[in-house]
Amino acid sequence: MSEEEIKISTGGVVIHNDDDDEFTADRDQVLKRIMSRDVIKHDNSHLGGIDAKSTRVSYWSELYSPVLEERPRPTYYSDFSKKNQAIYKDSIEMVILPSWGVIFPPYNIARLTGLLRHYDYFVNVSDININAYRYFTQQKLTPWWDSNKTHYWCEENYWIHIHDELKPVIDKHIGIIVKRRPSIVGLSFYLTNMQPSLYFIHQLKLKLPDVKIVAGGPGAFDINVVKIEEDRYKEKHNLPKSLRMFDYIVEGEGEQEILSILETYKEDTPQFNNERPVPIVRGGFRSKLDLNELPFPDYSDYDLSWYDYSDGVSIETSRGCVAKCTFCAETHFWRYRWRETNRVVEEMKYQYDRYGTRRFWFVDSLVNGNFKEFDNLVRGIIDSGMSIRWNSYARCDGRMDLDFFKRLKQSGCMSLSFGLESGSQKVLNDMKKNVQIKEMLDNIRDAKLAELNCHGNWIVGFPTEHNIDAAHSLQFLWNIRNDLYAISPGFGCGIAQFSDIQTNGYKNYKIMSETWPFEDDWWTEDYRNTILHRALRIKFMAIWFDLIKDQNSFIKNTQSYKNIKNYYNITFDDTSKIKNKVEQLNLNFDYYSDPTNNVEKLKFGLMNEYIAFAWALYSVFGGFDLSMDFNKEKDSPEFGPRLSMDHTSVVNIRVDLHGQMTMNLTHSYQEADTTMWRNQNNQKLHNLSWDTETVVLEENLNEFLIEK
Repeated sequence: MSEEEIKISTGGVVIHNDDDDEFTADRDQVLKRIMSRDVIKHDNSHLGGIDAKSTRVSYWSELYSPVLEERPRPTYYSDFSKKNQAIYKDSIEMVILPSWGVIFPPYNIARLTGLLRHYDYFVNVSDININAYRYFTQQKLTPWWDSNKTHYWCEENYWIHIHDELKPVIDKHIGIIVKRRPSIVGLSFYLTNMQPSLYFIHQLKLKLPDVKIVAGGPGAFDINVVKIEEDRYKEKHNLPKSLRMFDYIVEGEGEQEILSILETYKEDTPQFNNERPVPIVRGGFRSKLDLNELPFPDYSDYDLSWYDYSDGVSIETSRGCVAKCTFCAETHFWRYRWRETNRVVEEMKYQYDRYGTRRFWFVDSLVNGNFKEFDNLVRGIIDSGMSIRWNSYARCDGRMDLDFFKRLKQSGCMSLSFGLESGSQKVLNDMKKNVQIKEMLDNIRDAKLAELNCHGNWIVGFPTEHNIDAAHSLQFLWNIRNDLYAISPGFGCGIAQFSDIQTNGYKNYKIMSETWPFEDDWWTEDYRNTILHRALRIKFMAIWFDLIKDQNSFIKNTQSYKNIKNYYNITFDDTSKIKNKVEQLNLNFDYYSDPTNNVEKLKFGLMNEYIAFAWALYSVFGGFDLSMDFNKEKDSPEFGPRLSMDHTSVVNIRVDLHGQMTMNLTHSYQEADTTMWRNQNNQKLHNLSWDTETVVLEENLNEFLIEK
């Protein structure tokens, strides 16, 4: 593969048709589709008559500065202004490996590049992620960047499915970087690029033994995780433990630390622990950086035609989060700070006037964390006269009324991506979301009335989510089906490092995963929330969204499954009885209870999940006949390895218009042998498997109602 073959251009933005049968994407791709949809629907005078193709350029410098050397740099006011302004010969290569987003150039690298060049360091940029994405697209290889394939990038799945095809792209870039002989190579680490990054580091160190490797990003925030992944890599490839891969690990914000490393790396003494090399750890989670003083990101390295939108970039108005959600570690990374409106608008106008930027993605964790400043920003954008489109993440907030959403629309907002997470008020309270269901419903409704196409993020199987909460969430999604444009259900609740559900896992949530993982995942002590429960709820949600789609509703499931109809069949007694809105009632679906052992705890809990799902269907559609069929061999190609345990179930459910239910369930489970707990003699301490058995239940669903 030649160097020119790496540079693959799509030649134009892909405009999706709203009538596409399938819509599978992560939240980045959701916003990509929303932006494409907006081009089709709102190409009018308010947007300046700009469509996606008319603003396509190869390099920003070509649009307004024919001679790159003549392009003046803006004047910056830096928080680090006391540093000696000498010209440095040191060079640094900023690298990002796949898998990462491909809509716009990577913001994190552009931010650090702008800072380093402000201090006259020589910087090269290698976005191997976008090169690999374009290569795979051109060669018609598997689109591993789709969100339903996320787990293929992790651990052994990467080496089995992806590495052989990705290796030529990485190797070619290593060769290019070796020719440039940088002093330091900086990488951003994420869960989805850990394995290719380790391969890249190993191969680069073989050719440039003296190069210093600096890793930052969320994947590097816990040095213990980095060590574990490094050890696994060395073991897999038969490498000596004495091999040094990482020289520095940056925790938290990287702007100050990368400058410090460049000043001291020549004098720093390599660290060892029992003759084993360990990286020097810099930084922390309590940075005091003033975001208003940082230089603008530098996007001049990127051929923008490689990305899905050549006229757009990312920008931040704040950093950190005001919320204390128990599933998230954001508040541990850095304290919440915001940029003043004039500074944000200044950056937007610079990019708008000089480079033709017409799309901005505010990459804040929540753009409305400081509501007053957010309102000022919206008004500032309107007053600036810029004709742009923008989107961001936000939390639902009762202060955002219909008039406010109309003002957002006037400023060019296309979409807000809300952190909805659940449709159960109990679960929202346990998450410490500090939001009411009514606020969520009002915001989603008013955003739609203001002609915004908003998106929601979701969490299936939060530790305290029970079957009734899952049913309430399905009802909530039904109620917003014509107001929210798209939602990302995810693949089940994970345990984020430093989050409350990790640090207080057993104390507050009875999570048992740390010592004894079950199916390589977390579970609760009462066996009412395991990966089997979460997988079942995700499959129920996929069916639910398929039924919503059949009703010609507005909302899209970003993780729709192409062959979901192969897993179920349903007929309704009377479609005229389908309800427009449903009320969430208090019910108890723990019909199968009083287990005598752990196997029955697991088995009974799964059986009760079907009852709760039947109630959710009945509450909306009335009487129905439903059959569902799940098994590992059938599930794995569709749902992926994470959601495809050896849990087989065939169920037939009949519910009449009065709620009388007959359920016939045949199911079995074989626990993966590798996850069974063992003692020091490798003897199995438990086995939660059960052989095939059939259960028949006849009950009226209304009997599960608890008096209000």
